[in-house]
Amino acid sequence: MNFSGFAPHEFGRFSSLVEQDDPTALPVGLAAAARNVTFHLTSVRTRDGIQTQFQTATQDQPITGLASLKYQQSSGETQVPIVFDFGGQMYVESPAGSGSLKAVATLGSFPVTRIQASGGTSVFKYLLDLGVSVIGTAYVMSLMIKNQGTQPIFINSNINTSAAIAPGNWQMVTLNFTGDGASHVQFLLQANSVADSMDILAYAPFAAKVSDRVNFIPQPNQNFSGWAPWLGASVTITQGQSITYPLVTLPASAHMQVAAAYNRGYLAFSDLKSGKALPGVYDLSSGNLDPYSMRPVGDRWKANTTYQAGEVITPVSGGTSGNGHIYRCTATGVSGAMEPVFSLGDGATISDGAVTWKEVTAHAGTVIDGIPNTFFTLNRIAGAGTYASGRDVYIAVTISNGNGESVLSTAGVIVNTATNDRVQVVINSSFPSWLAGLQAPFAPTAANIYAADVATGTAAPAASAYHLVASAVAPASTNNVDSTGTGAAPPTANAAAITPAGNTCLGIRYAVVLFKNRNGHISGMTEASVLTINVAASGKQLWMGNLPLGPANTAARVVCFTVSGGSTAGDYFYVPSNDSVSGIPITSTVINDNTTTATAFNFTDVYLLASTKVTSFFRKIQAPSCVDIYFSQTTGRMAVSGASGFPSGWLVSLPNDPESFYGDTGVVQAGENDGQRAIAWREFRGMSYGLKERSGYIIEPNATDPSTWQVTKRWDGVGPAGPRAVDVASSLMVFVHRSGAYVFTGDTPFRITKEIPKTWRSINWDYAHLIWVQIDEESQEVRIGVPLNDSTVPNAVLKCNYEEAPDFAAPIYFSPFVGKEIAAGSSRKWSVDDIAAFAGIRAERKLTNSNLDAATRQSQILFASSAPDGTVNAIMPGTFTDNGAGIDCIYETVSTQDLLRVNQLGGVSVMPQDMATSTWQSSMDAKAPLLLMAALI
Repeated sequence: MNFSGFAPHEFGRFSSLVEQDDPTALPVGLAAAARNVTFHLTSVRTRDGIQTQFQTATQDQPITGLASLKYQQSSGETQVPIVFDFGGQMYVESPAGSGSLKAVATLGSFPVTRIQASGGTSVFKYLLDLGVSVIGTAYVMSLMIKNQGTQPIFINSNINTSAAIAPGNWQMVTLNFTGDGASHVQFLLQANSVADSMDILAYAPFAAKVSDRVNFIPQPNQNFSGWAPWLGASVTITQGQSITYPLVTLPASAHMQVAAAYNRGYLAFSDLKSGKALPGVYDLSSGNLDPYSMRPVGDRWKANTTYQAGEVITPVSGGTSGNGHIYRCTATGVSGAMEPVFSLGDGATISDGAVTWKEVTAHAGTVIDGIPNTFFTLNRIAGAGTYASGRDVYIAVTISNGNGESVLSTAGVIVNTATNDRVQVVINSSFPSWLAGLQAPFAPTAANIYAADVATGTAAPAASAYHLVASAVAPASTNNVDSTGTGAAPPTANAAAITPAGNTCLGIRYAVVLFKNRNGHISGMTEASVLTINVAASGKQLWMGNLPLGPANTAARVVCFTVSGGSTAGDYFYVPSNDSVSGIPITSTVINDNTTTATAFNFTDVYLLASTKVTSFFRKIQAPSCVDIYFSQTTGRMAVSGASGFPSGWLVSLPNDPESFYGDTGVVQAGENDGQRAIAWREFRGMSYGLKERSGYIIEPNATDPSTWQVTKRWDGVGPAGPRAVDVASSLMVFVHRSGAYVFTGDTPFRITKEIPKTWRSINWDYAHLIWVQIDEESQEVRIGVPLNDSTVPNAVLKCNYEEAPDFAAPIYFSPFVGKEIAAGSSRKWSVDDIAAFAGIRAERKLTNSNLDAATRQSQILFASSAPDGTVNAIMPGTFTDNGAGIDCIYETVSTQDLLRVNQLGGVSVMPQDMATSTWQSSMDAKAPLLLMAALI
């Protein structure tokens, strides 16, 4: 090509995209268009392509959560890439670098009974008869059931019938009806037709009067044993079955944020504006996905709330101390809209929406005491006894064991007898639950019945007025009391010792039972969960029975005591391990399993006072749903942003206890109620920063509670658009606000997007919360994922290369020496990449592909695809296709001559390298400066 007569103008520098209405007015060295390119010091080329690294099994959901975790141990480290999709599924790549995904789910279970029935001459196949209904009495019946058959089934009470339960459905069936005085109350399992068979899984049959909610199904029949096949039906009962359920309910249509600490990933689920589910924690060693923190033991009942099997609550009614009982969820479900009536009966079950509660109040002592009047039932039998009319008959019982007889229980009463009334006393089928597990001579052996009567309306009788009317009666026995008689008076001293010699101090003390999960977190507690213990005799060990079992992720129960003479407010202590002091054996009050329901303790109050104090655990709350979760390395605390109930502040955990939060003093407030949401907590150069929608604060932690920490506004007017719209590197923090992208290096945030106003205005700010920022210190590039134009998901990456300009100097400036704008020699350089992603990260992930360069084999930039394809892609240096598709690379230079001068183009000479198909164009308008464009395909 002959260029004689023309002056050569070499393009020695290829700089940033700069957008103006008239790109020909830009000085040489800048770009009017830069798309899908990569900058280097003196060159520009097609960006590296992306290749799929792994893909979910369904291949139909965008990836909305992506993190690179690492399990560190003395023998080495294990990399764990973790993925979450919009359908609510979580995966880990296993092993890292293999491209193979493994679904993540940790399951709990609860026991069910399988009932298979067929044949017979009736639609009713299996039933339990509970006796004649009482006229006018309101009843409730319920049953959890799964229809595993092929035809609908029904539950019938003999008075009314449930709606059809379709094949495959699992639901809680509840029937409410009123007795008519003639019909029997029955549990009837009903097929759709006489010829149909049924195959069901069933759990927790419940029948009670609405007035007391005490389950009157006999204990032996509560596992469906002893029911009757009906009219020739063939029934097979299989025990030992179970239903599994996820310990963490992963929400669909949500995004996942991840904080790495303690060899675990702490997970927040939200739409990036508000929380969508309770957080979770993924343990890298075991692969367990567990709830993040635990519900306090004795938390007050809440309507329309998902409860996990094993969680323990107390009723709302009864004030701060509740009703003196605690209730355990026996099957995961959602509570009802109205609080149920919580029965006081030992082991009573209560139906509540899709949840079943069981009374599980623990009790402790050195003798058999605290016998409730629910241990027996009183019935009035007319004309069968000898009581005079107008008497109030009081019945109480004692329990005997191999050591002696207890004192009287709480009394029951039949009021205002008629002439010749009989009182029938039905002893429960088992002794109080807390006595289970005792061995002879401490185990209970029999009950004794005492009676007293007074004129109707007068004061209840003293204990000395009672007389023995039946002795050594067995559980489940029915005993008739025709008159009070003149039998022996009850014991005045409790001789029914249940523990051997020990060192527990005499007097009233209090206790709480806490749960410890397998991550080491100990739950909180409430005043309503406090147990009262009366140690009637010193020099004994302390027996505690009916200990509640926790959720499936419970590794231990922690029993905490006050000293004798303490109050319900504490202080509370627990003994972490066995010990011996001056020959006195001290037993740990930590039960290292989730199966033991009774045990004995021995300790002195002097030792207890020197043990681990947990009174402050009354202040613990369960971590609520949140938008962002972040581990502060300088404080050893977890900081939660966008937590439900804390919109303008940050909820901060206890130090080195990432799952424990105090609800009262664990909150850091900045500009409280200023109309700005707390977006994120980040650390930069050893300082903690609280970032809100339009401001930034320095937070100065100290050894006191977070609510007392000093908070100082650092800047105003701008802040990150969402929790992913900020990233931190060693020397800078970058965040995106509607007004621009900002770099913060310790002074004041400065905007770096002045040169791309058209692109910035094309961002769909209705979806600003989805914007993400990733700083890559290896390539010295900042990537910003944005939704351009009408896109509702991030569909492009704005990329800023700062290799030549760590200070992010502008690419164009006015020079007073030459009197015009010129391109900077070293500056930030903007370009746009056509990559659709919900997130971008640098992942520590070893690959074995020898064709890759050494650096890429160690770590890669990964993109979570925002397309519904379930893919995670990585930048592959030296590859110039996106999963085999060509990359449209455009770099458009600007004039080589002075501005606004007419120039004639003599030609173009280029020296491209490693190119595929290319097109080169230049402006031929003699009235305009030279314009050169290269399109690489």
